[in-house]
Amino acid sequence: GLQDTLTSIVALQRQHSAQNTPAMKTRGELIRHALPADIDLWAFDIAHALGEFGGDLGVEGSDGTGLKSHVPWVRIFSSTLSPKPTDGWYLVYLFHPDASGVSLCLSHGSTEPKSGSFQGRSKAEIKELMDWAAIVVDGETTVISKFYPKSSIPDDTRLHLDLIHFGRILRKFYAAQNSGLSPGASGSDVAQILQLAEEMASPFKQPATGQGWGLSPAARRAVELRAMRVAENWLEREQFTFKDVSLTDSCDYRAERAGE
Repeated sequence: GLQDTLTSIVALQRQHSAQNTPAMKTRGELIRHALPADIDLWAFDIAHALGEFGGDLGVEGSDGTGLKSHVPWVRIFSSTLSPKPTDGWYLVYLFHPDASGVSLCLSHGSTEPKSGSFQGRSKAEIKELMDWAAIVVDGETTVISKFYPKSSIPDDTRLHLDLIHFGRILRKFYAAQNSGLSPGASGSDVAQILQLAEEMASPFKQPATGQGWGLSPAARRAVELRAMRVAENWLEREQFTFKDVSLTDSCDYRAERAGE
């Protein structure tokens, strides 16, 4: 069962090696085959939780290509909306490198391909993703990650219920993404979509002044973060060295290029 497989993988984390030792071979089999097979037994229920986005449900695991990774994972996703681990939103089991346990997370690809290698997203992009997530789940951010300690990984019934619950939240993300409300759209596009949604929900609400008509604080923050991302991309393109000072100064970035 799922509980036994998760427990076995967590225990093997204590024996991590970058080389393909017997322990790492066993861990690889559990990550790439056994755990996805356990999850597949509940594929119908998970697909149902995802609604219209569950028709192309995928499950895959990785323990590293070549050298064995410290943090193996198994993810659950829509093949259309998250074709690769570096694209889109998905559910994922992440195994802690200190063998303390495993976390079920609703996550987004945290790296992107550049010049043939993978590089981490900028701080502005990560903040934009997190603010967007907060808007979509509207108060449910505390369930974006759930940690199972090694000594108390729950039984299959509880694990099943958690997967279904997280699947329903992922459905909200996919619905928002499919409707055009997604990080990476221009700030004005995001504001217009949020404005339209608010007009439909509150047709008699008077327009607010300031940044964004009728936007919530979280939505206004998302628009601001999008603006910061555009500025950061421009600074990089123009070969400025720069620092994000938005938390301490009256501006967002301080930048310099050839003494300018």
